[in-house]
Order: sequence, then structure tokens, then C-alpha cells
Amino acid sequence: MHVPLFDPRKGEYQKGHSLKNLKFAKKLNNLFDENNITMLFCSHIHSYYKGVWGKTPYIITGGGGAELADSNPNHSFYHYIKVNIKDDNIGYDVVKLKSPDFELLDRLIHDAWIYIYAFFVIHFIDTLLILSLLYLIFYILLIKLKEKKENSDDQKE
Repeated sequence: MHVPLFDPRKGEYQKGHSLKNLKFAKKLNNLFDENNITMLFCSHIHSYYKGVWGKTPYIITGGGGAELADSNPNHSFYHYIKVNIKDDNIGYDVVKLKSPDFELLDRLIHDAWIYIYAFFVIHFIDTLLILSLLYLIFYILLIKLKEKKENSDDQKE
């Protein structure tokens, strides 16, 4: 699931950055419990949380690269989950990646870089065209100024 049933930051079975309809979330949770779901993977919250809703274990794994949800070092870090399957045994390992410090300036610089980088990745062709157009305009203006200067120098002689 992309959106978790409940937001673990708000307390047990509470609405937050999760499904908006608590009645539906509880109904889904009961369905998962009845069918003995062994692990429910969610994201949407840009952090890491692991717990159990009813009888259904869950992992919220939203630390894949976007801006982290908060500054709690126990939950807000870049990571991915490695699922190990061996015979009848399944294990889940959290692989932590390099994450920014939780100093305000470091986080602001890091988050600004993510947005700038994403902008240029998404709008690469547009940016290239605009920069080319600006260069062309600057070049034409430079040629015109040079011609104007040459014409004024010719008139002086």
C-alpha cells in the first residue's frame, strides 16, 4: 500500500498522514487480520516505522530519497528494506543510507538541493532550450553592439 492505514506518529489507530477514512482503515485492518497477512508494506510517510496494527505487522518505508518527514533520528533516515527469504523463513533488514544531519542549516541546504536537482531533472530539455535562447539573444546583442561601435568609429574618421 502506498498510504498507511494509520499514522504511527499520532498514536495507535489515529488519522494523520494516512488513510483519511478511519472506518475504512479499520475495516481493511480487520480484513488483513482475518487473512493472516504476514507483512504490510506502506510508504507515504517519509520515515521508517515498524509495528503491528491488530494482528497485522507493518513496515512504513518512505525514506527513499525525498525530503524526510521530521528530524527524529530513530525514524527519519534514508533507507531501503531488504527482504530475505530462505526456506520457510522471511526476514526484513533495514539498510540505512547516508542521511543529512539534523542541524537546521544542513537540512535546509539538503532539501533545497533535492528540489533544485529534481527541477532540472524534470525540466532538463526546457532548461536547455531556455539557456540556449538566452545565449543566442546575448550573442545577437553583442554582435549588434559591435556593429554599432564599428559604425560610430567609421563616422568619426
